[in-house]
This record gives sequence, structure tokens and C-alpha cells, in this order.
Amino acid sequence: MTTNFKNTLSATLTALIAQREHWENGVYKQANAELYAILEQCAGIYAQLKEDKAHARAFNALAEELGIKFNKGTSLALKIVRVVFGQEKSREYAYASVLKVWFDEHTETQTLTNFVIERGGIENVRRTASSKTAN
Repeated sequence: MTTNFKNTLSATLTALIAQREHWENGVYKQANAELYAILEQCAGIYAQLKEDKAHARAFNALAEELGIKFNKGTSLALKIVRVVFGQEKSREYAYASVLKVWFDEHTETQTLTNFVIERGGIENVRRTASSKTAN
């Protein structure tokens, strides 16, 4: 009976591994590509607003028109993320960290997408930012 269970379990695990690989190379990969494309555009906006205070004021006015409220201390990156993604508590801080870390550490020709991929994903970039602020 143990051999039968082991064979069944082996077949089930092999099928799950194939499903996971299909998901990673299909839906998951596509979802990440779309997310990175959105964050790439957010990074462009972030860079523009960091360079020009008048543009930052215009952004704040647009956010207010959209009914999005911020505290006085809300970072620019978090403002952009909240406008684009809404208040998605579990992810908004990670996305804002990615924008800030990318802006501070990317090379001149490095896109946000390449930066995130080279660093091992959004969570790794976020953890890097968290460990630097903890020190």
C-alpha cells in the first residue's frame, strides 16, 4: 500500500511541478511584465517630479482633484503609487520603495524593469531599502 501511495504522490507532485512551471513561464511572467511596465512609467514620473518642484505641485493638485488625500509627510514615491494603484496597503510601500531605490541607485541607462530583475524582484529591492534604513 505504501508503494501505491508513493507512486500516486510522485505522479501528483510531477503534475504540480509541471503546472507551476507553466504558470511561471506564462501567467506569472506576463503579470510581472505588466506590473514592471506600470512601475516603469511611475519611475519616469517620479524622476520628473523630483527634478522640478513646480511639476510636483501640479501632481499634488491633480491627486487632490482625484480625491486622494496624503499626510504632510507622505513621500513622493508613495503618492505616485497611491494615485496609480490605489491604497493597496500590502503592496504600496514595496512599490514606493522600489521607485526610491531605483532612482537613487540605477545607472544612467538602466530601466526600472532591468534594475528590479537584476536585483531579484520587487521584494528583494524592498528588503534592501528596509535594511539600509534600519542601519
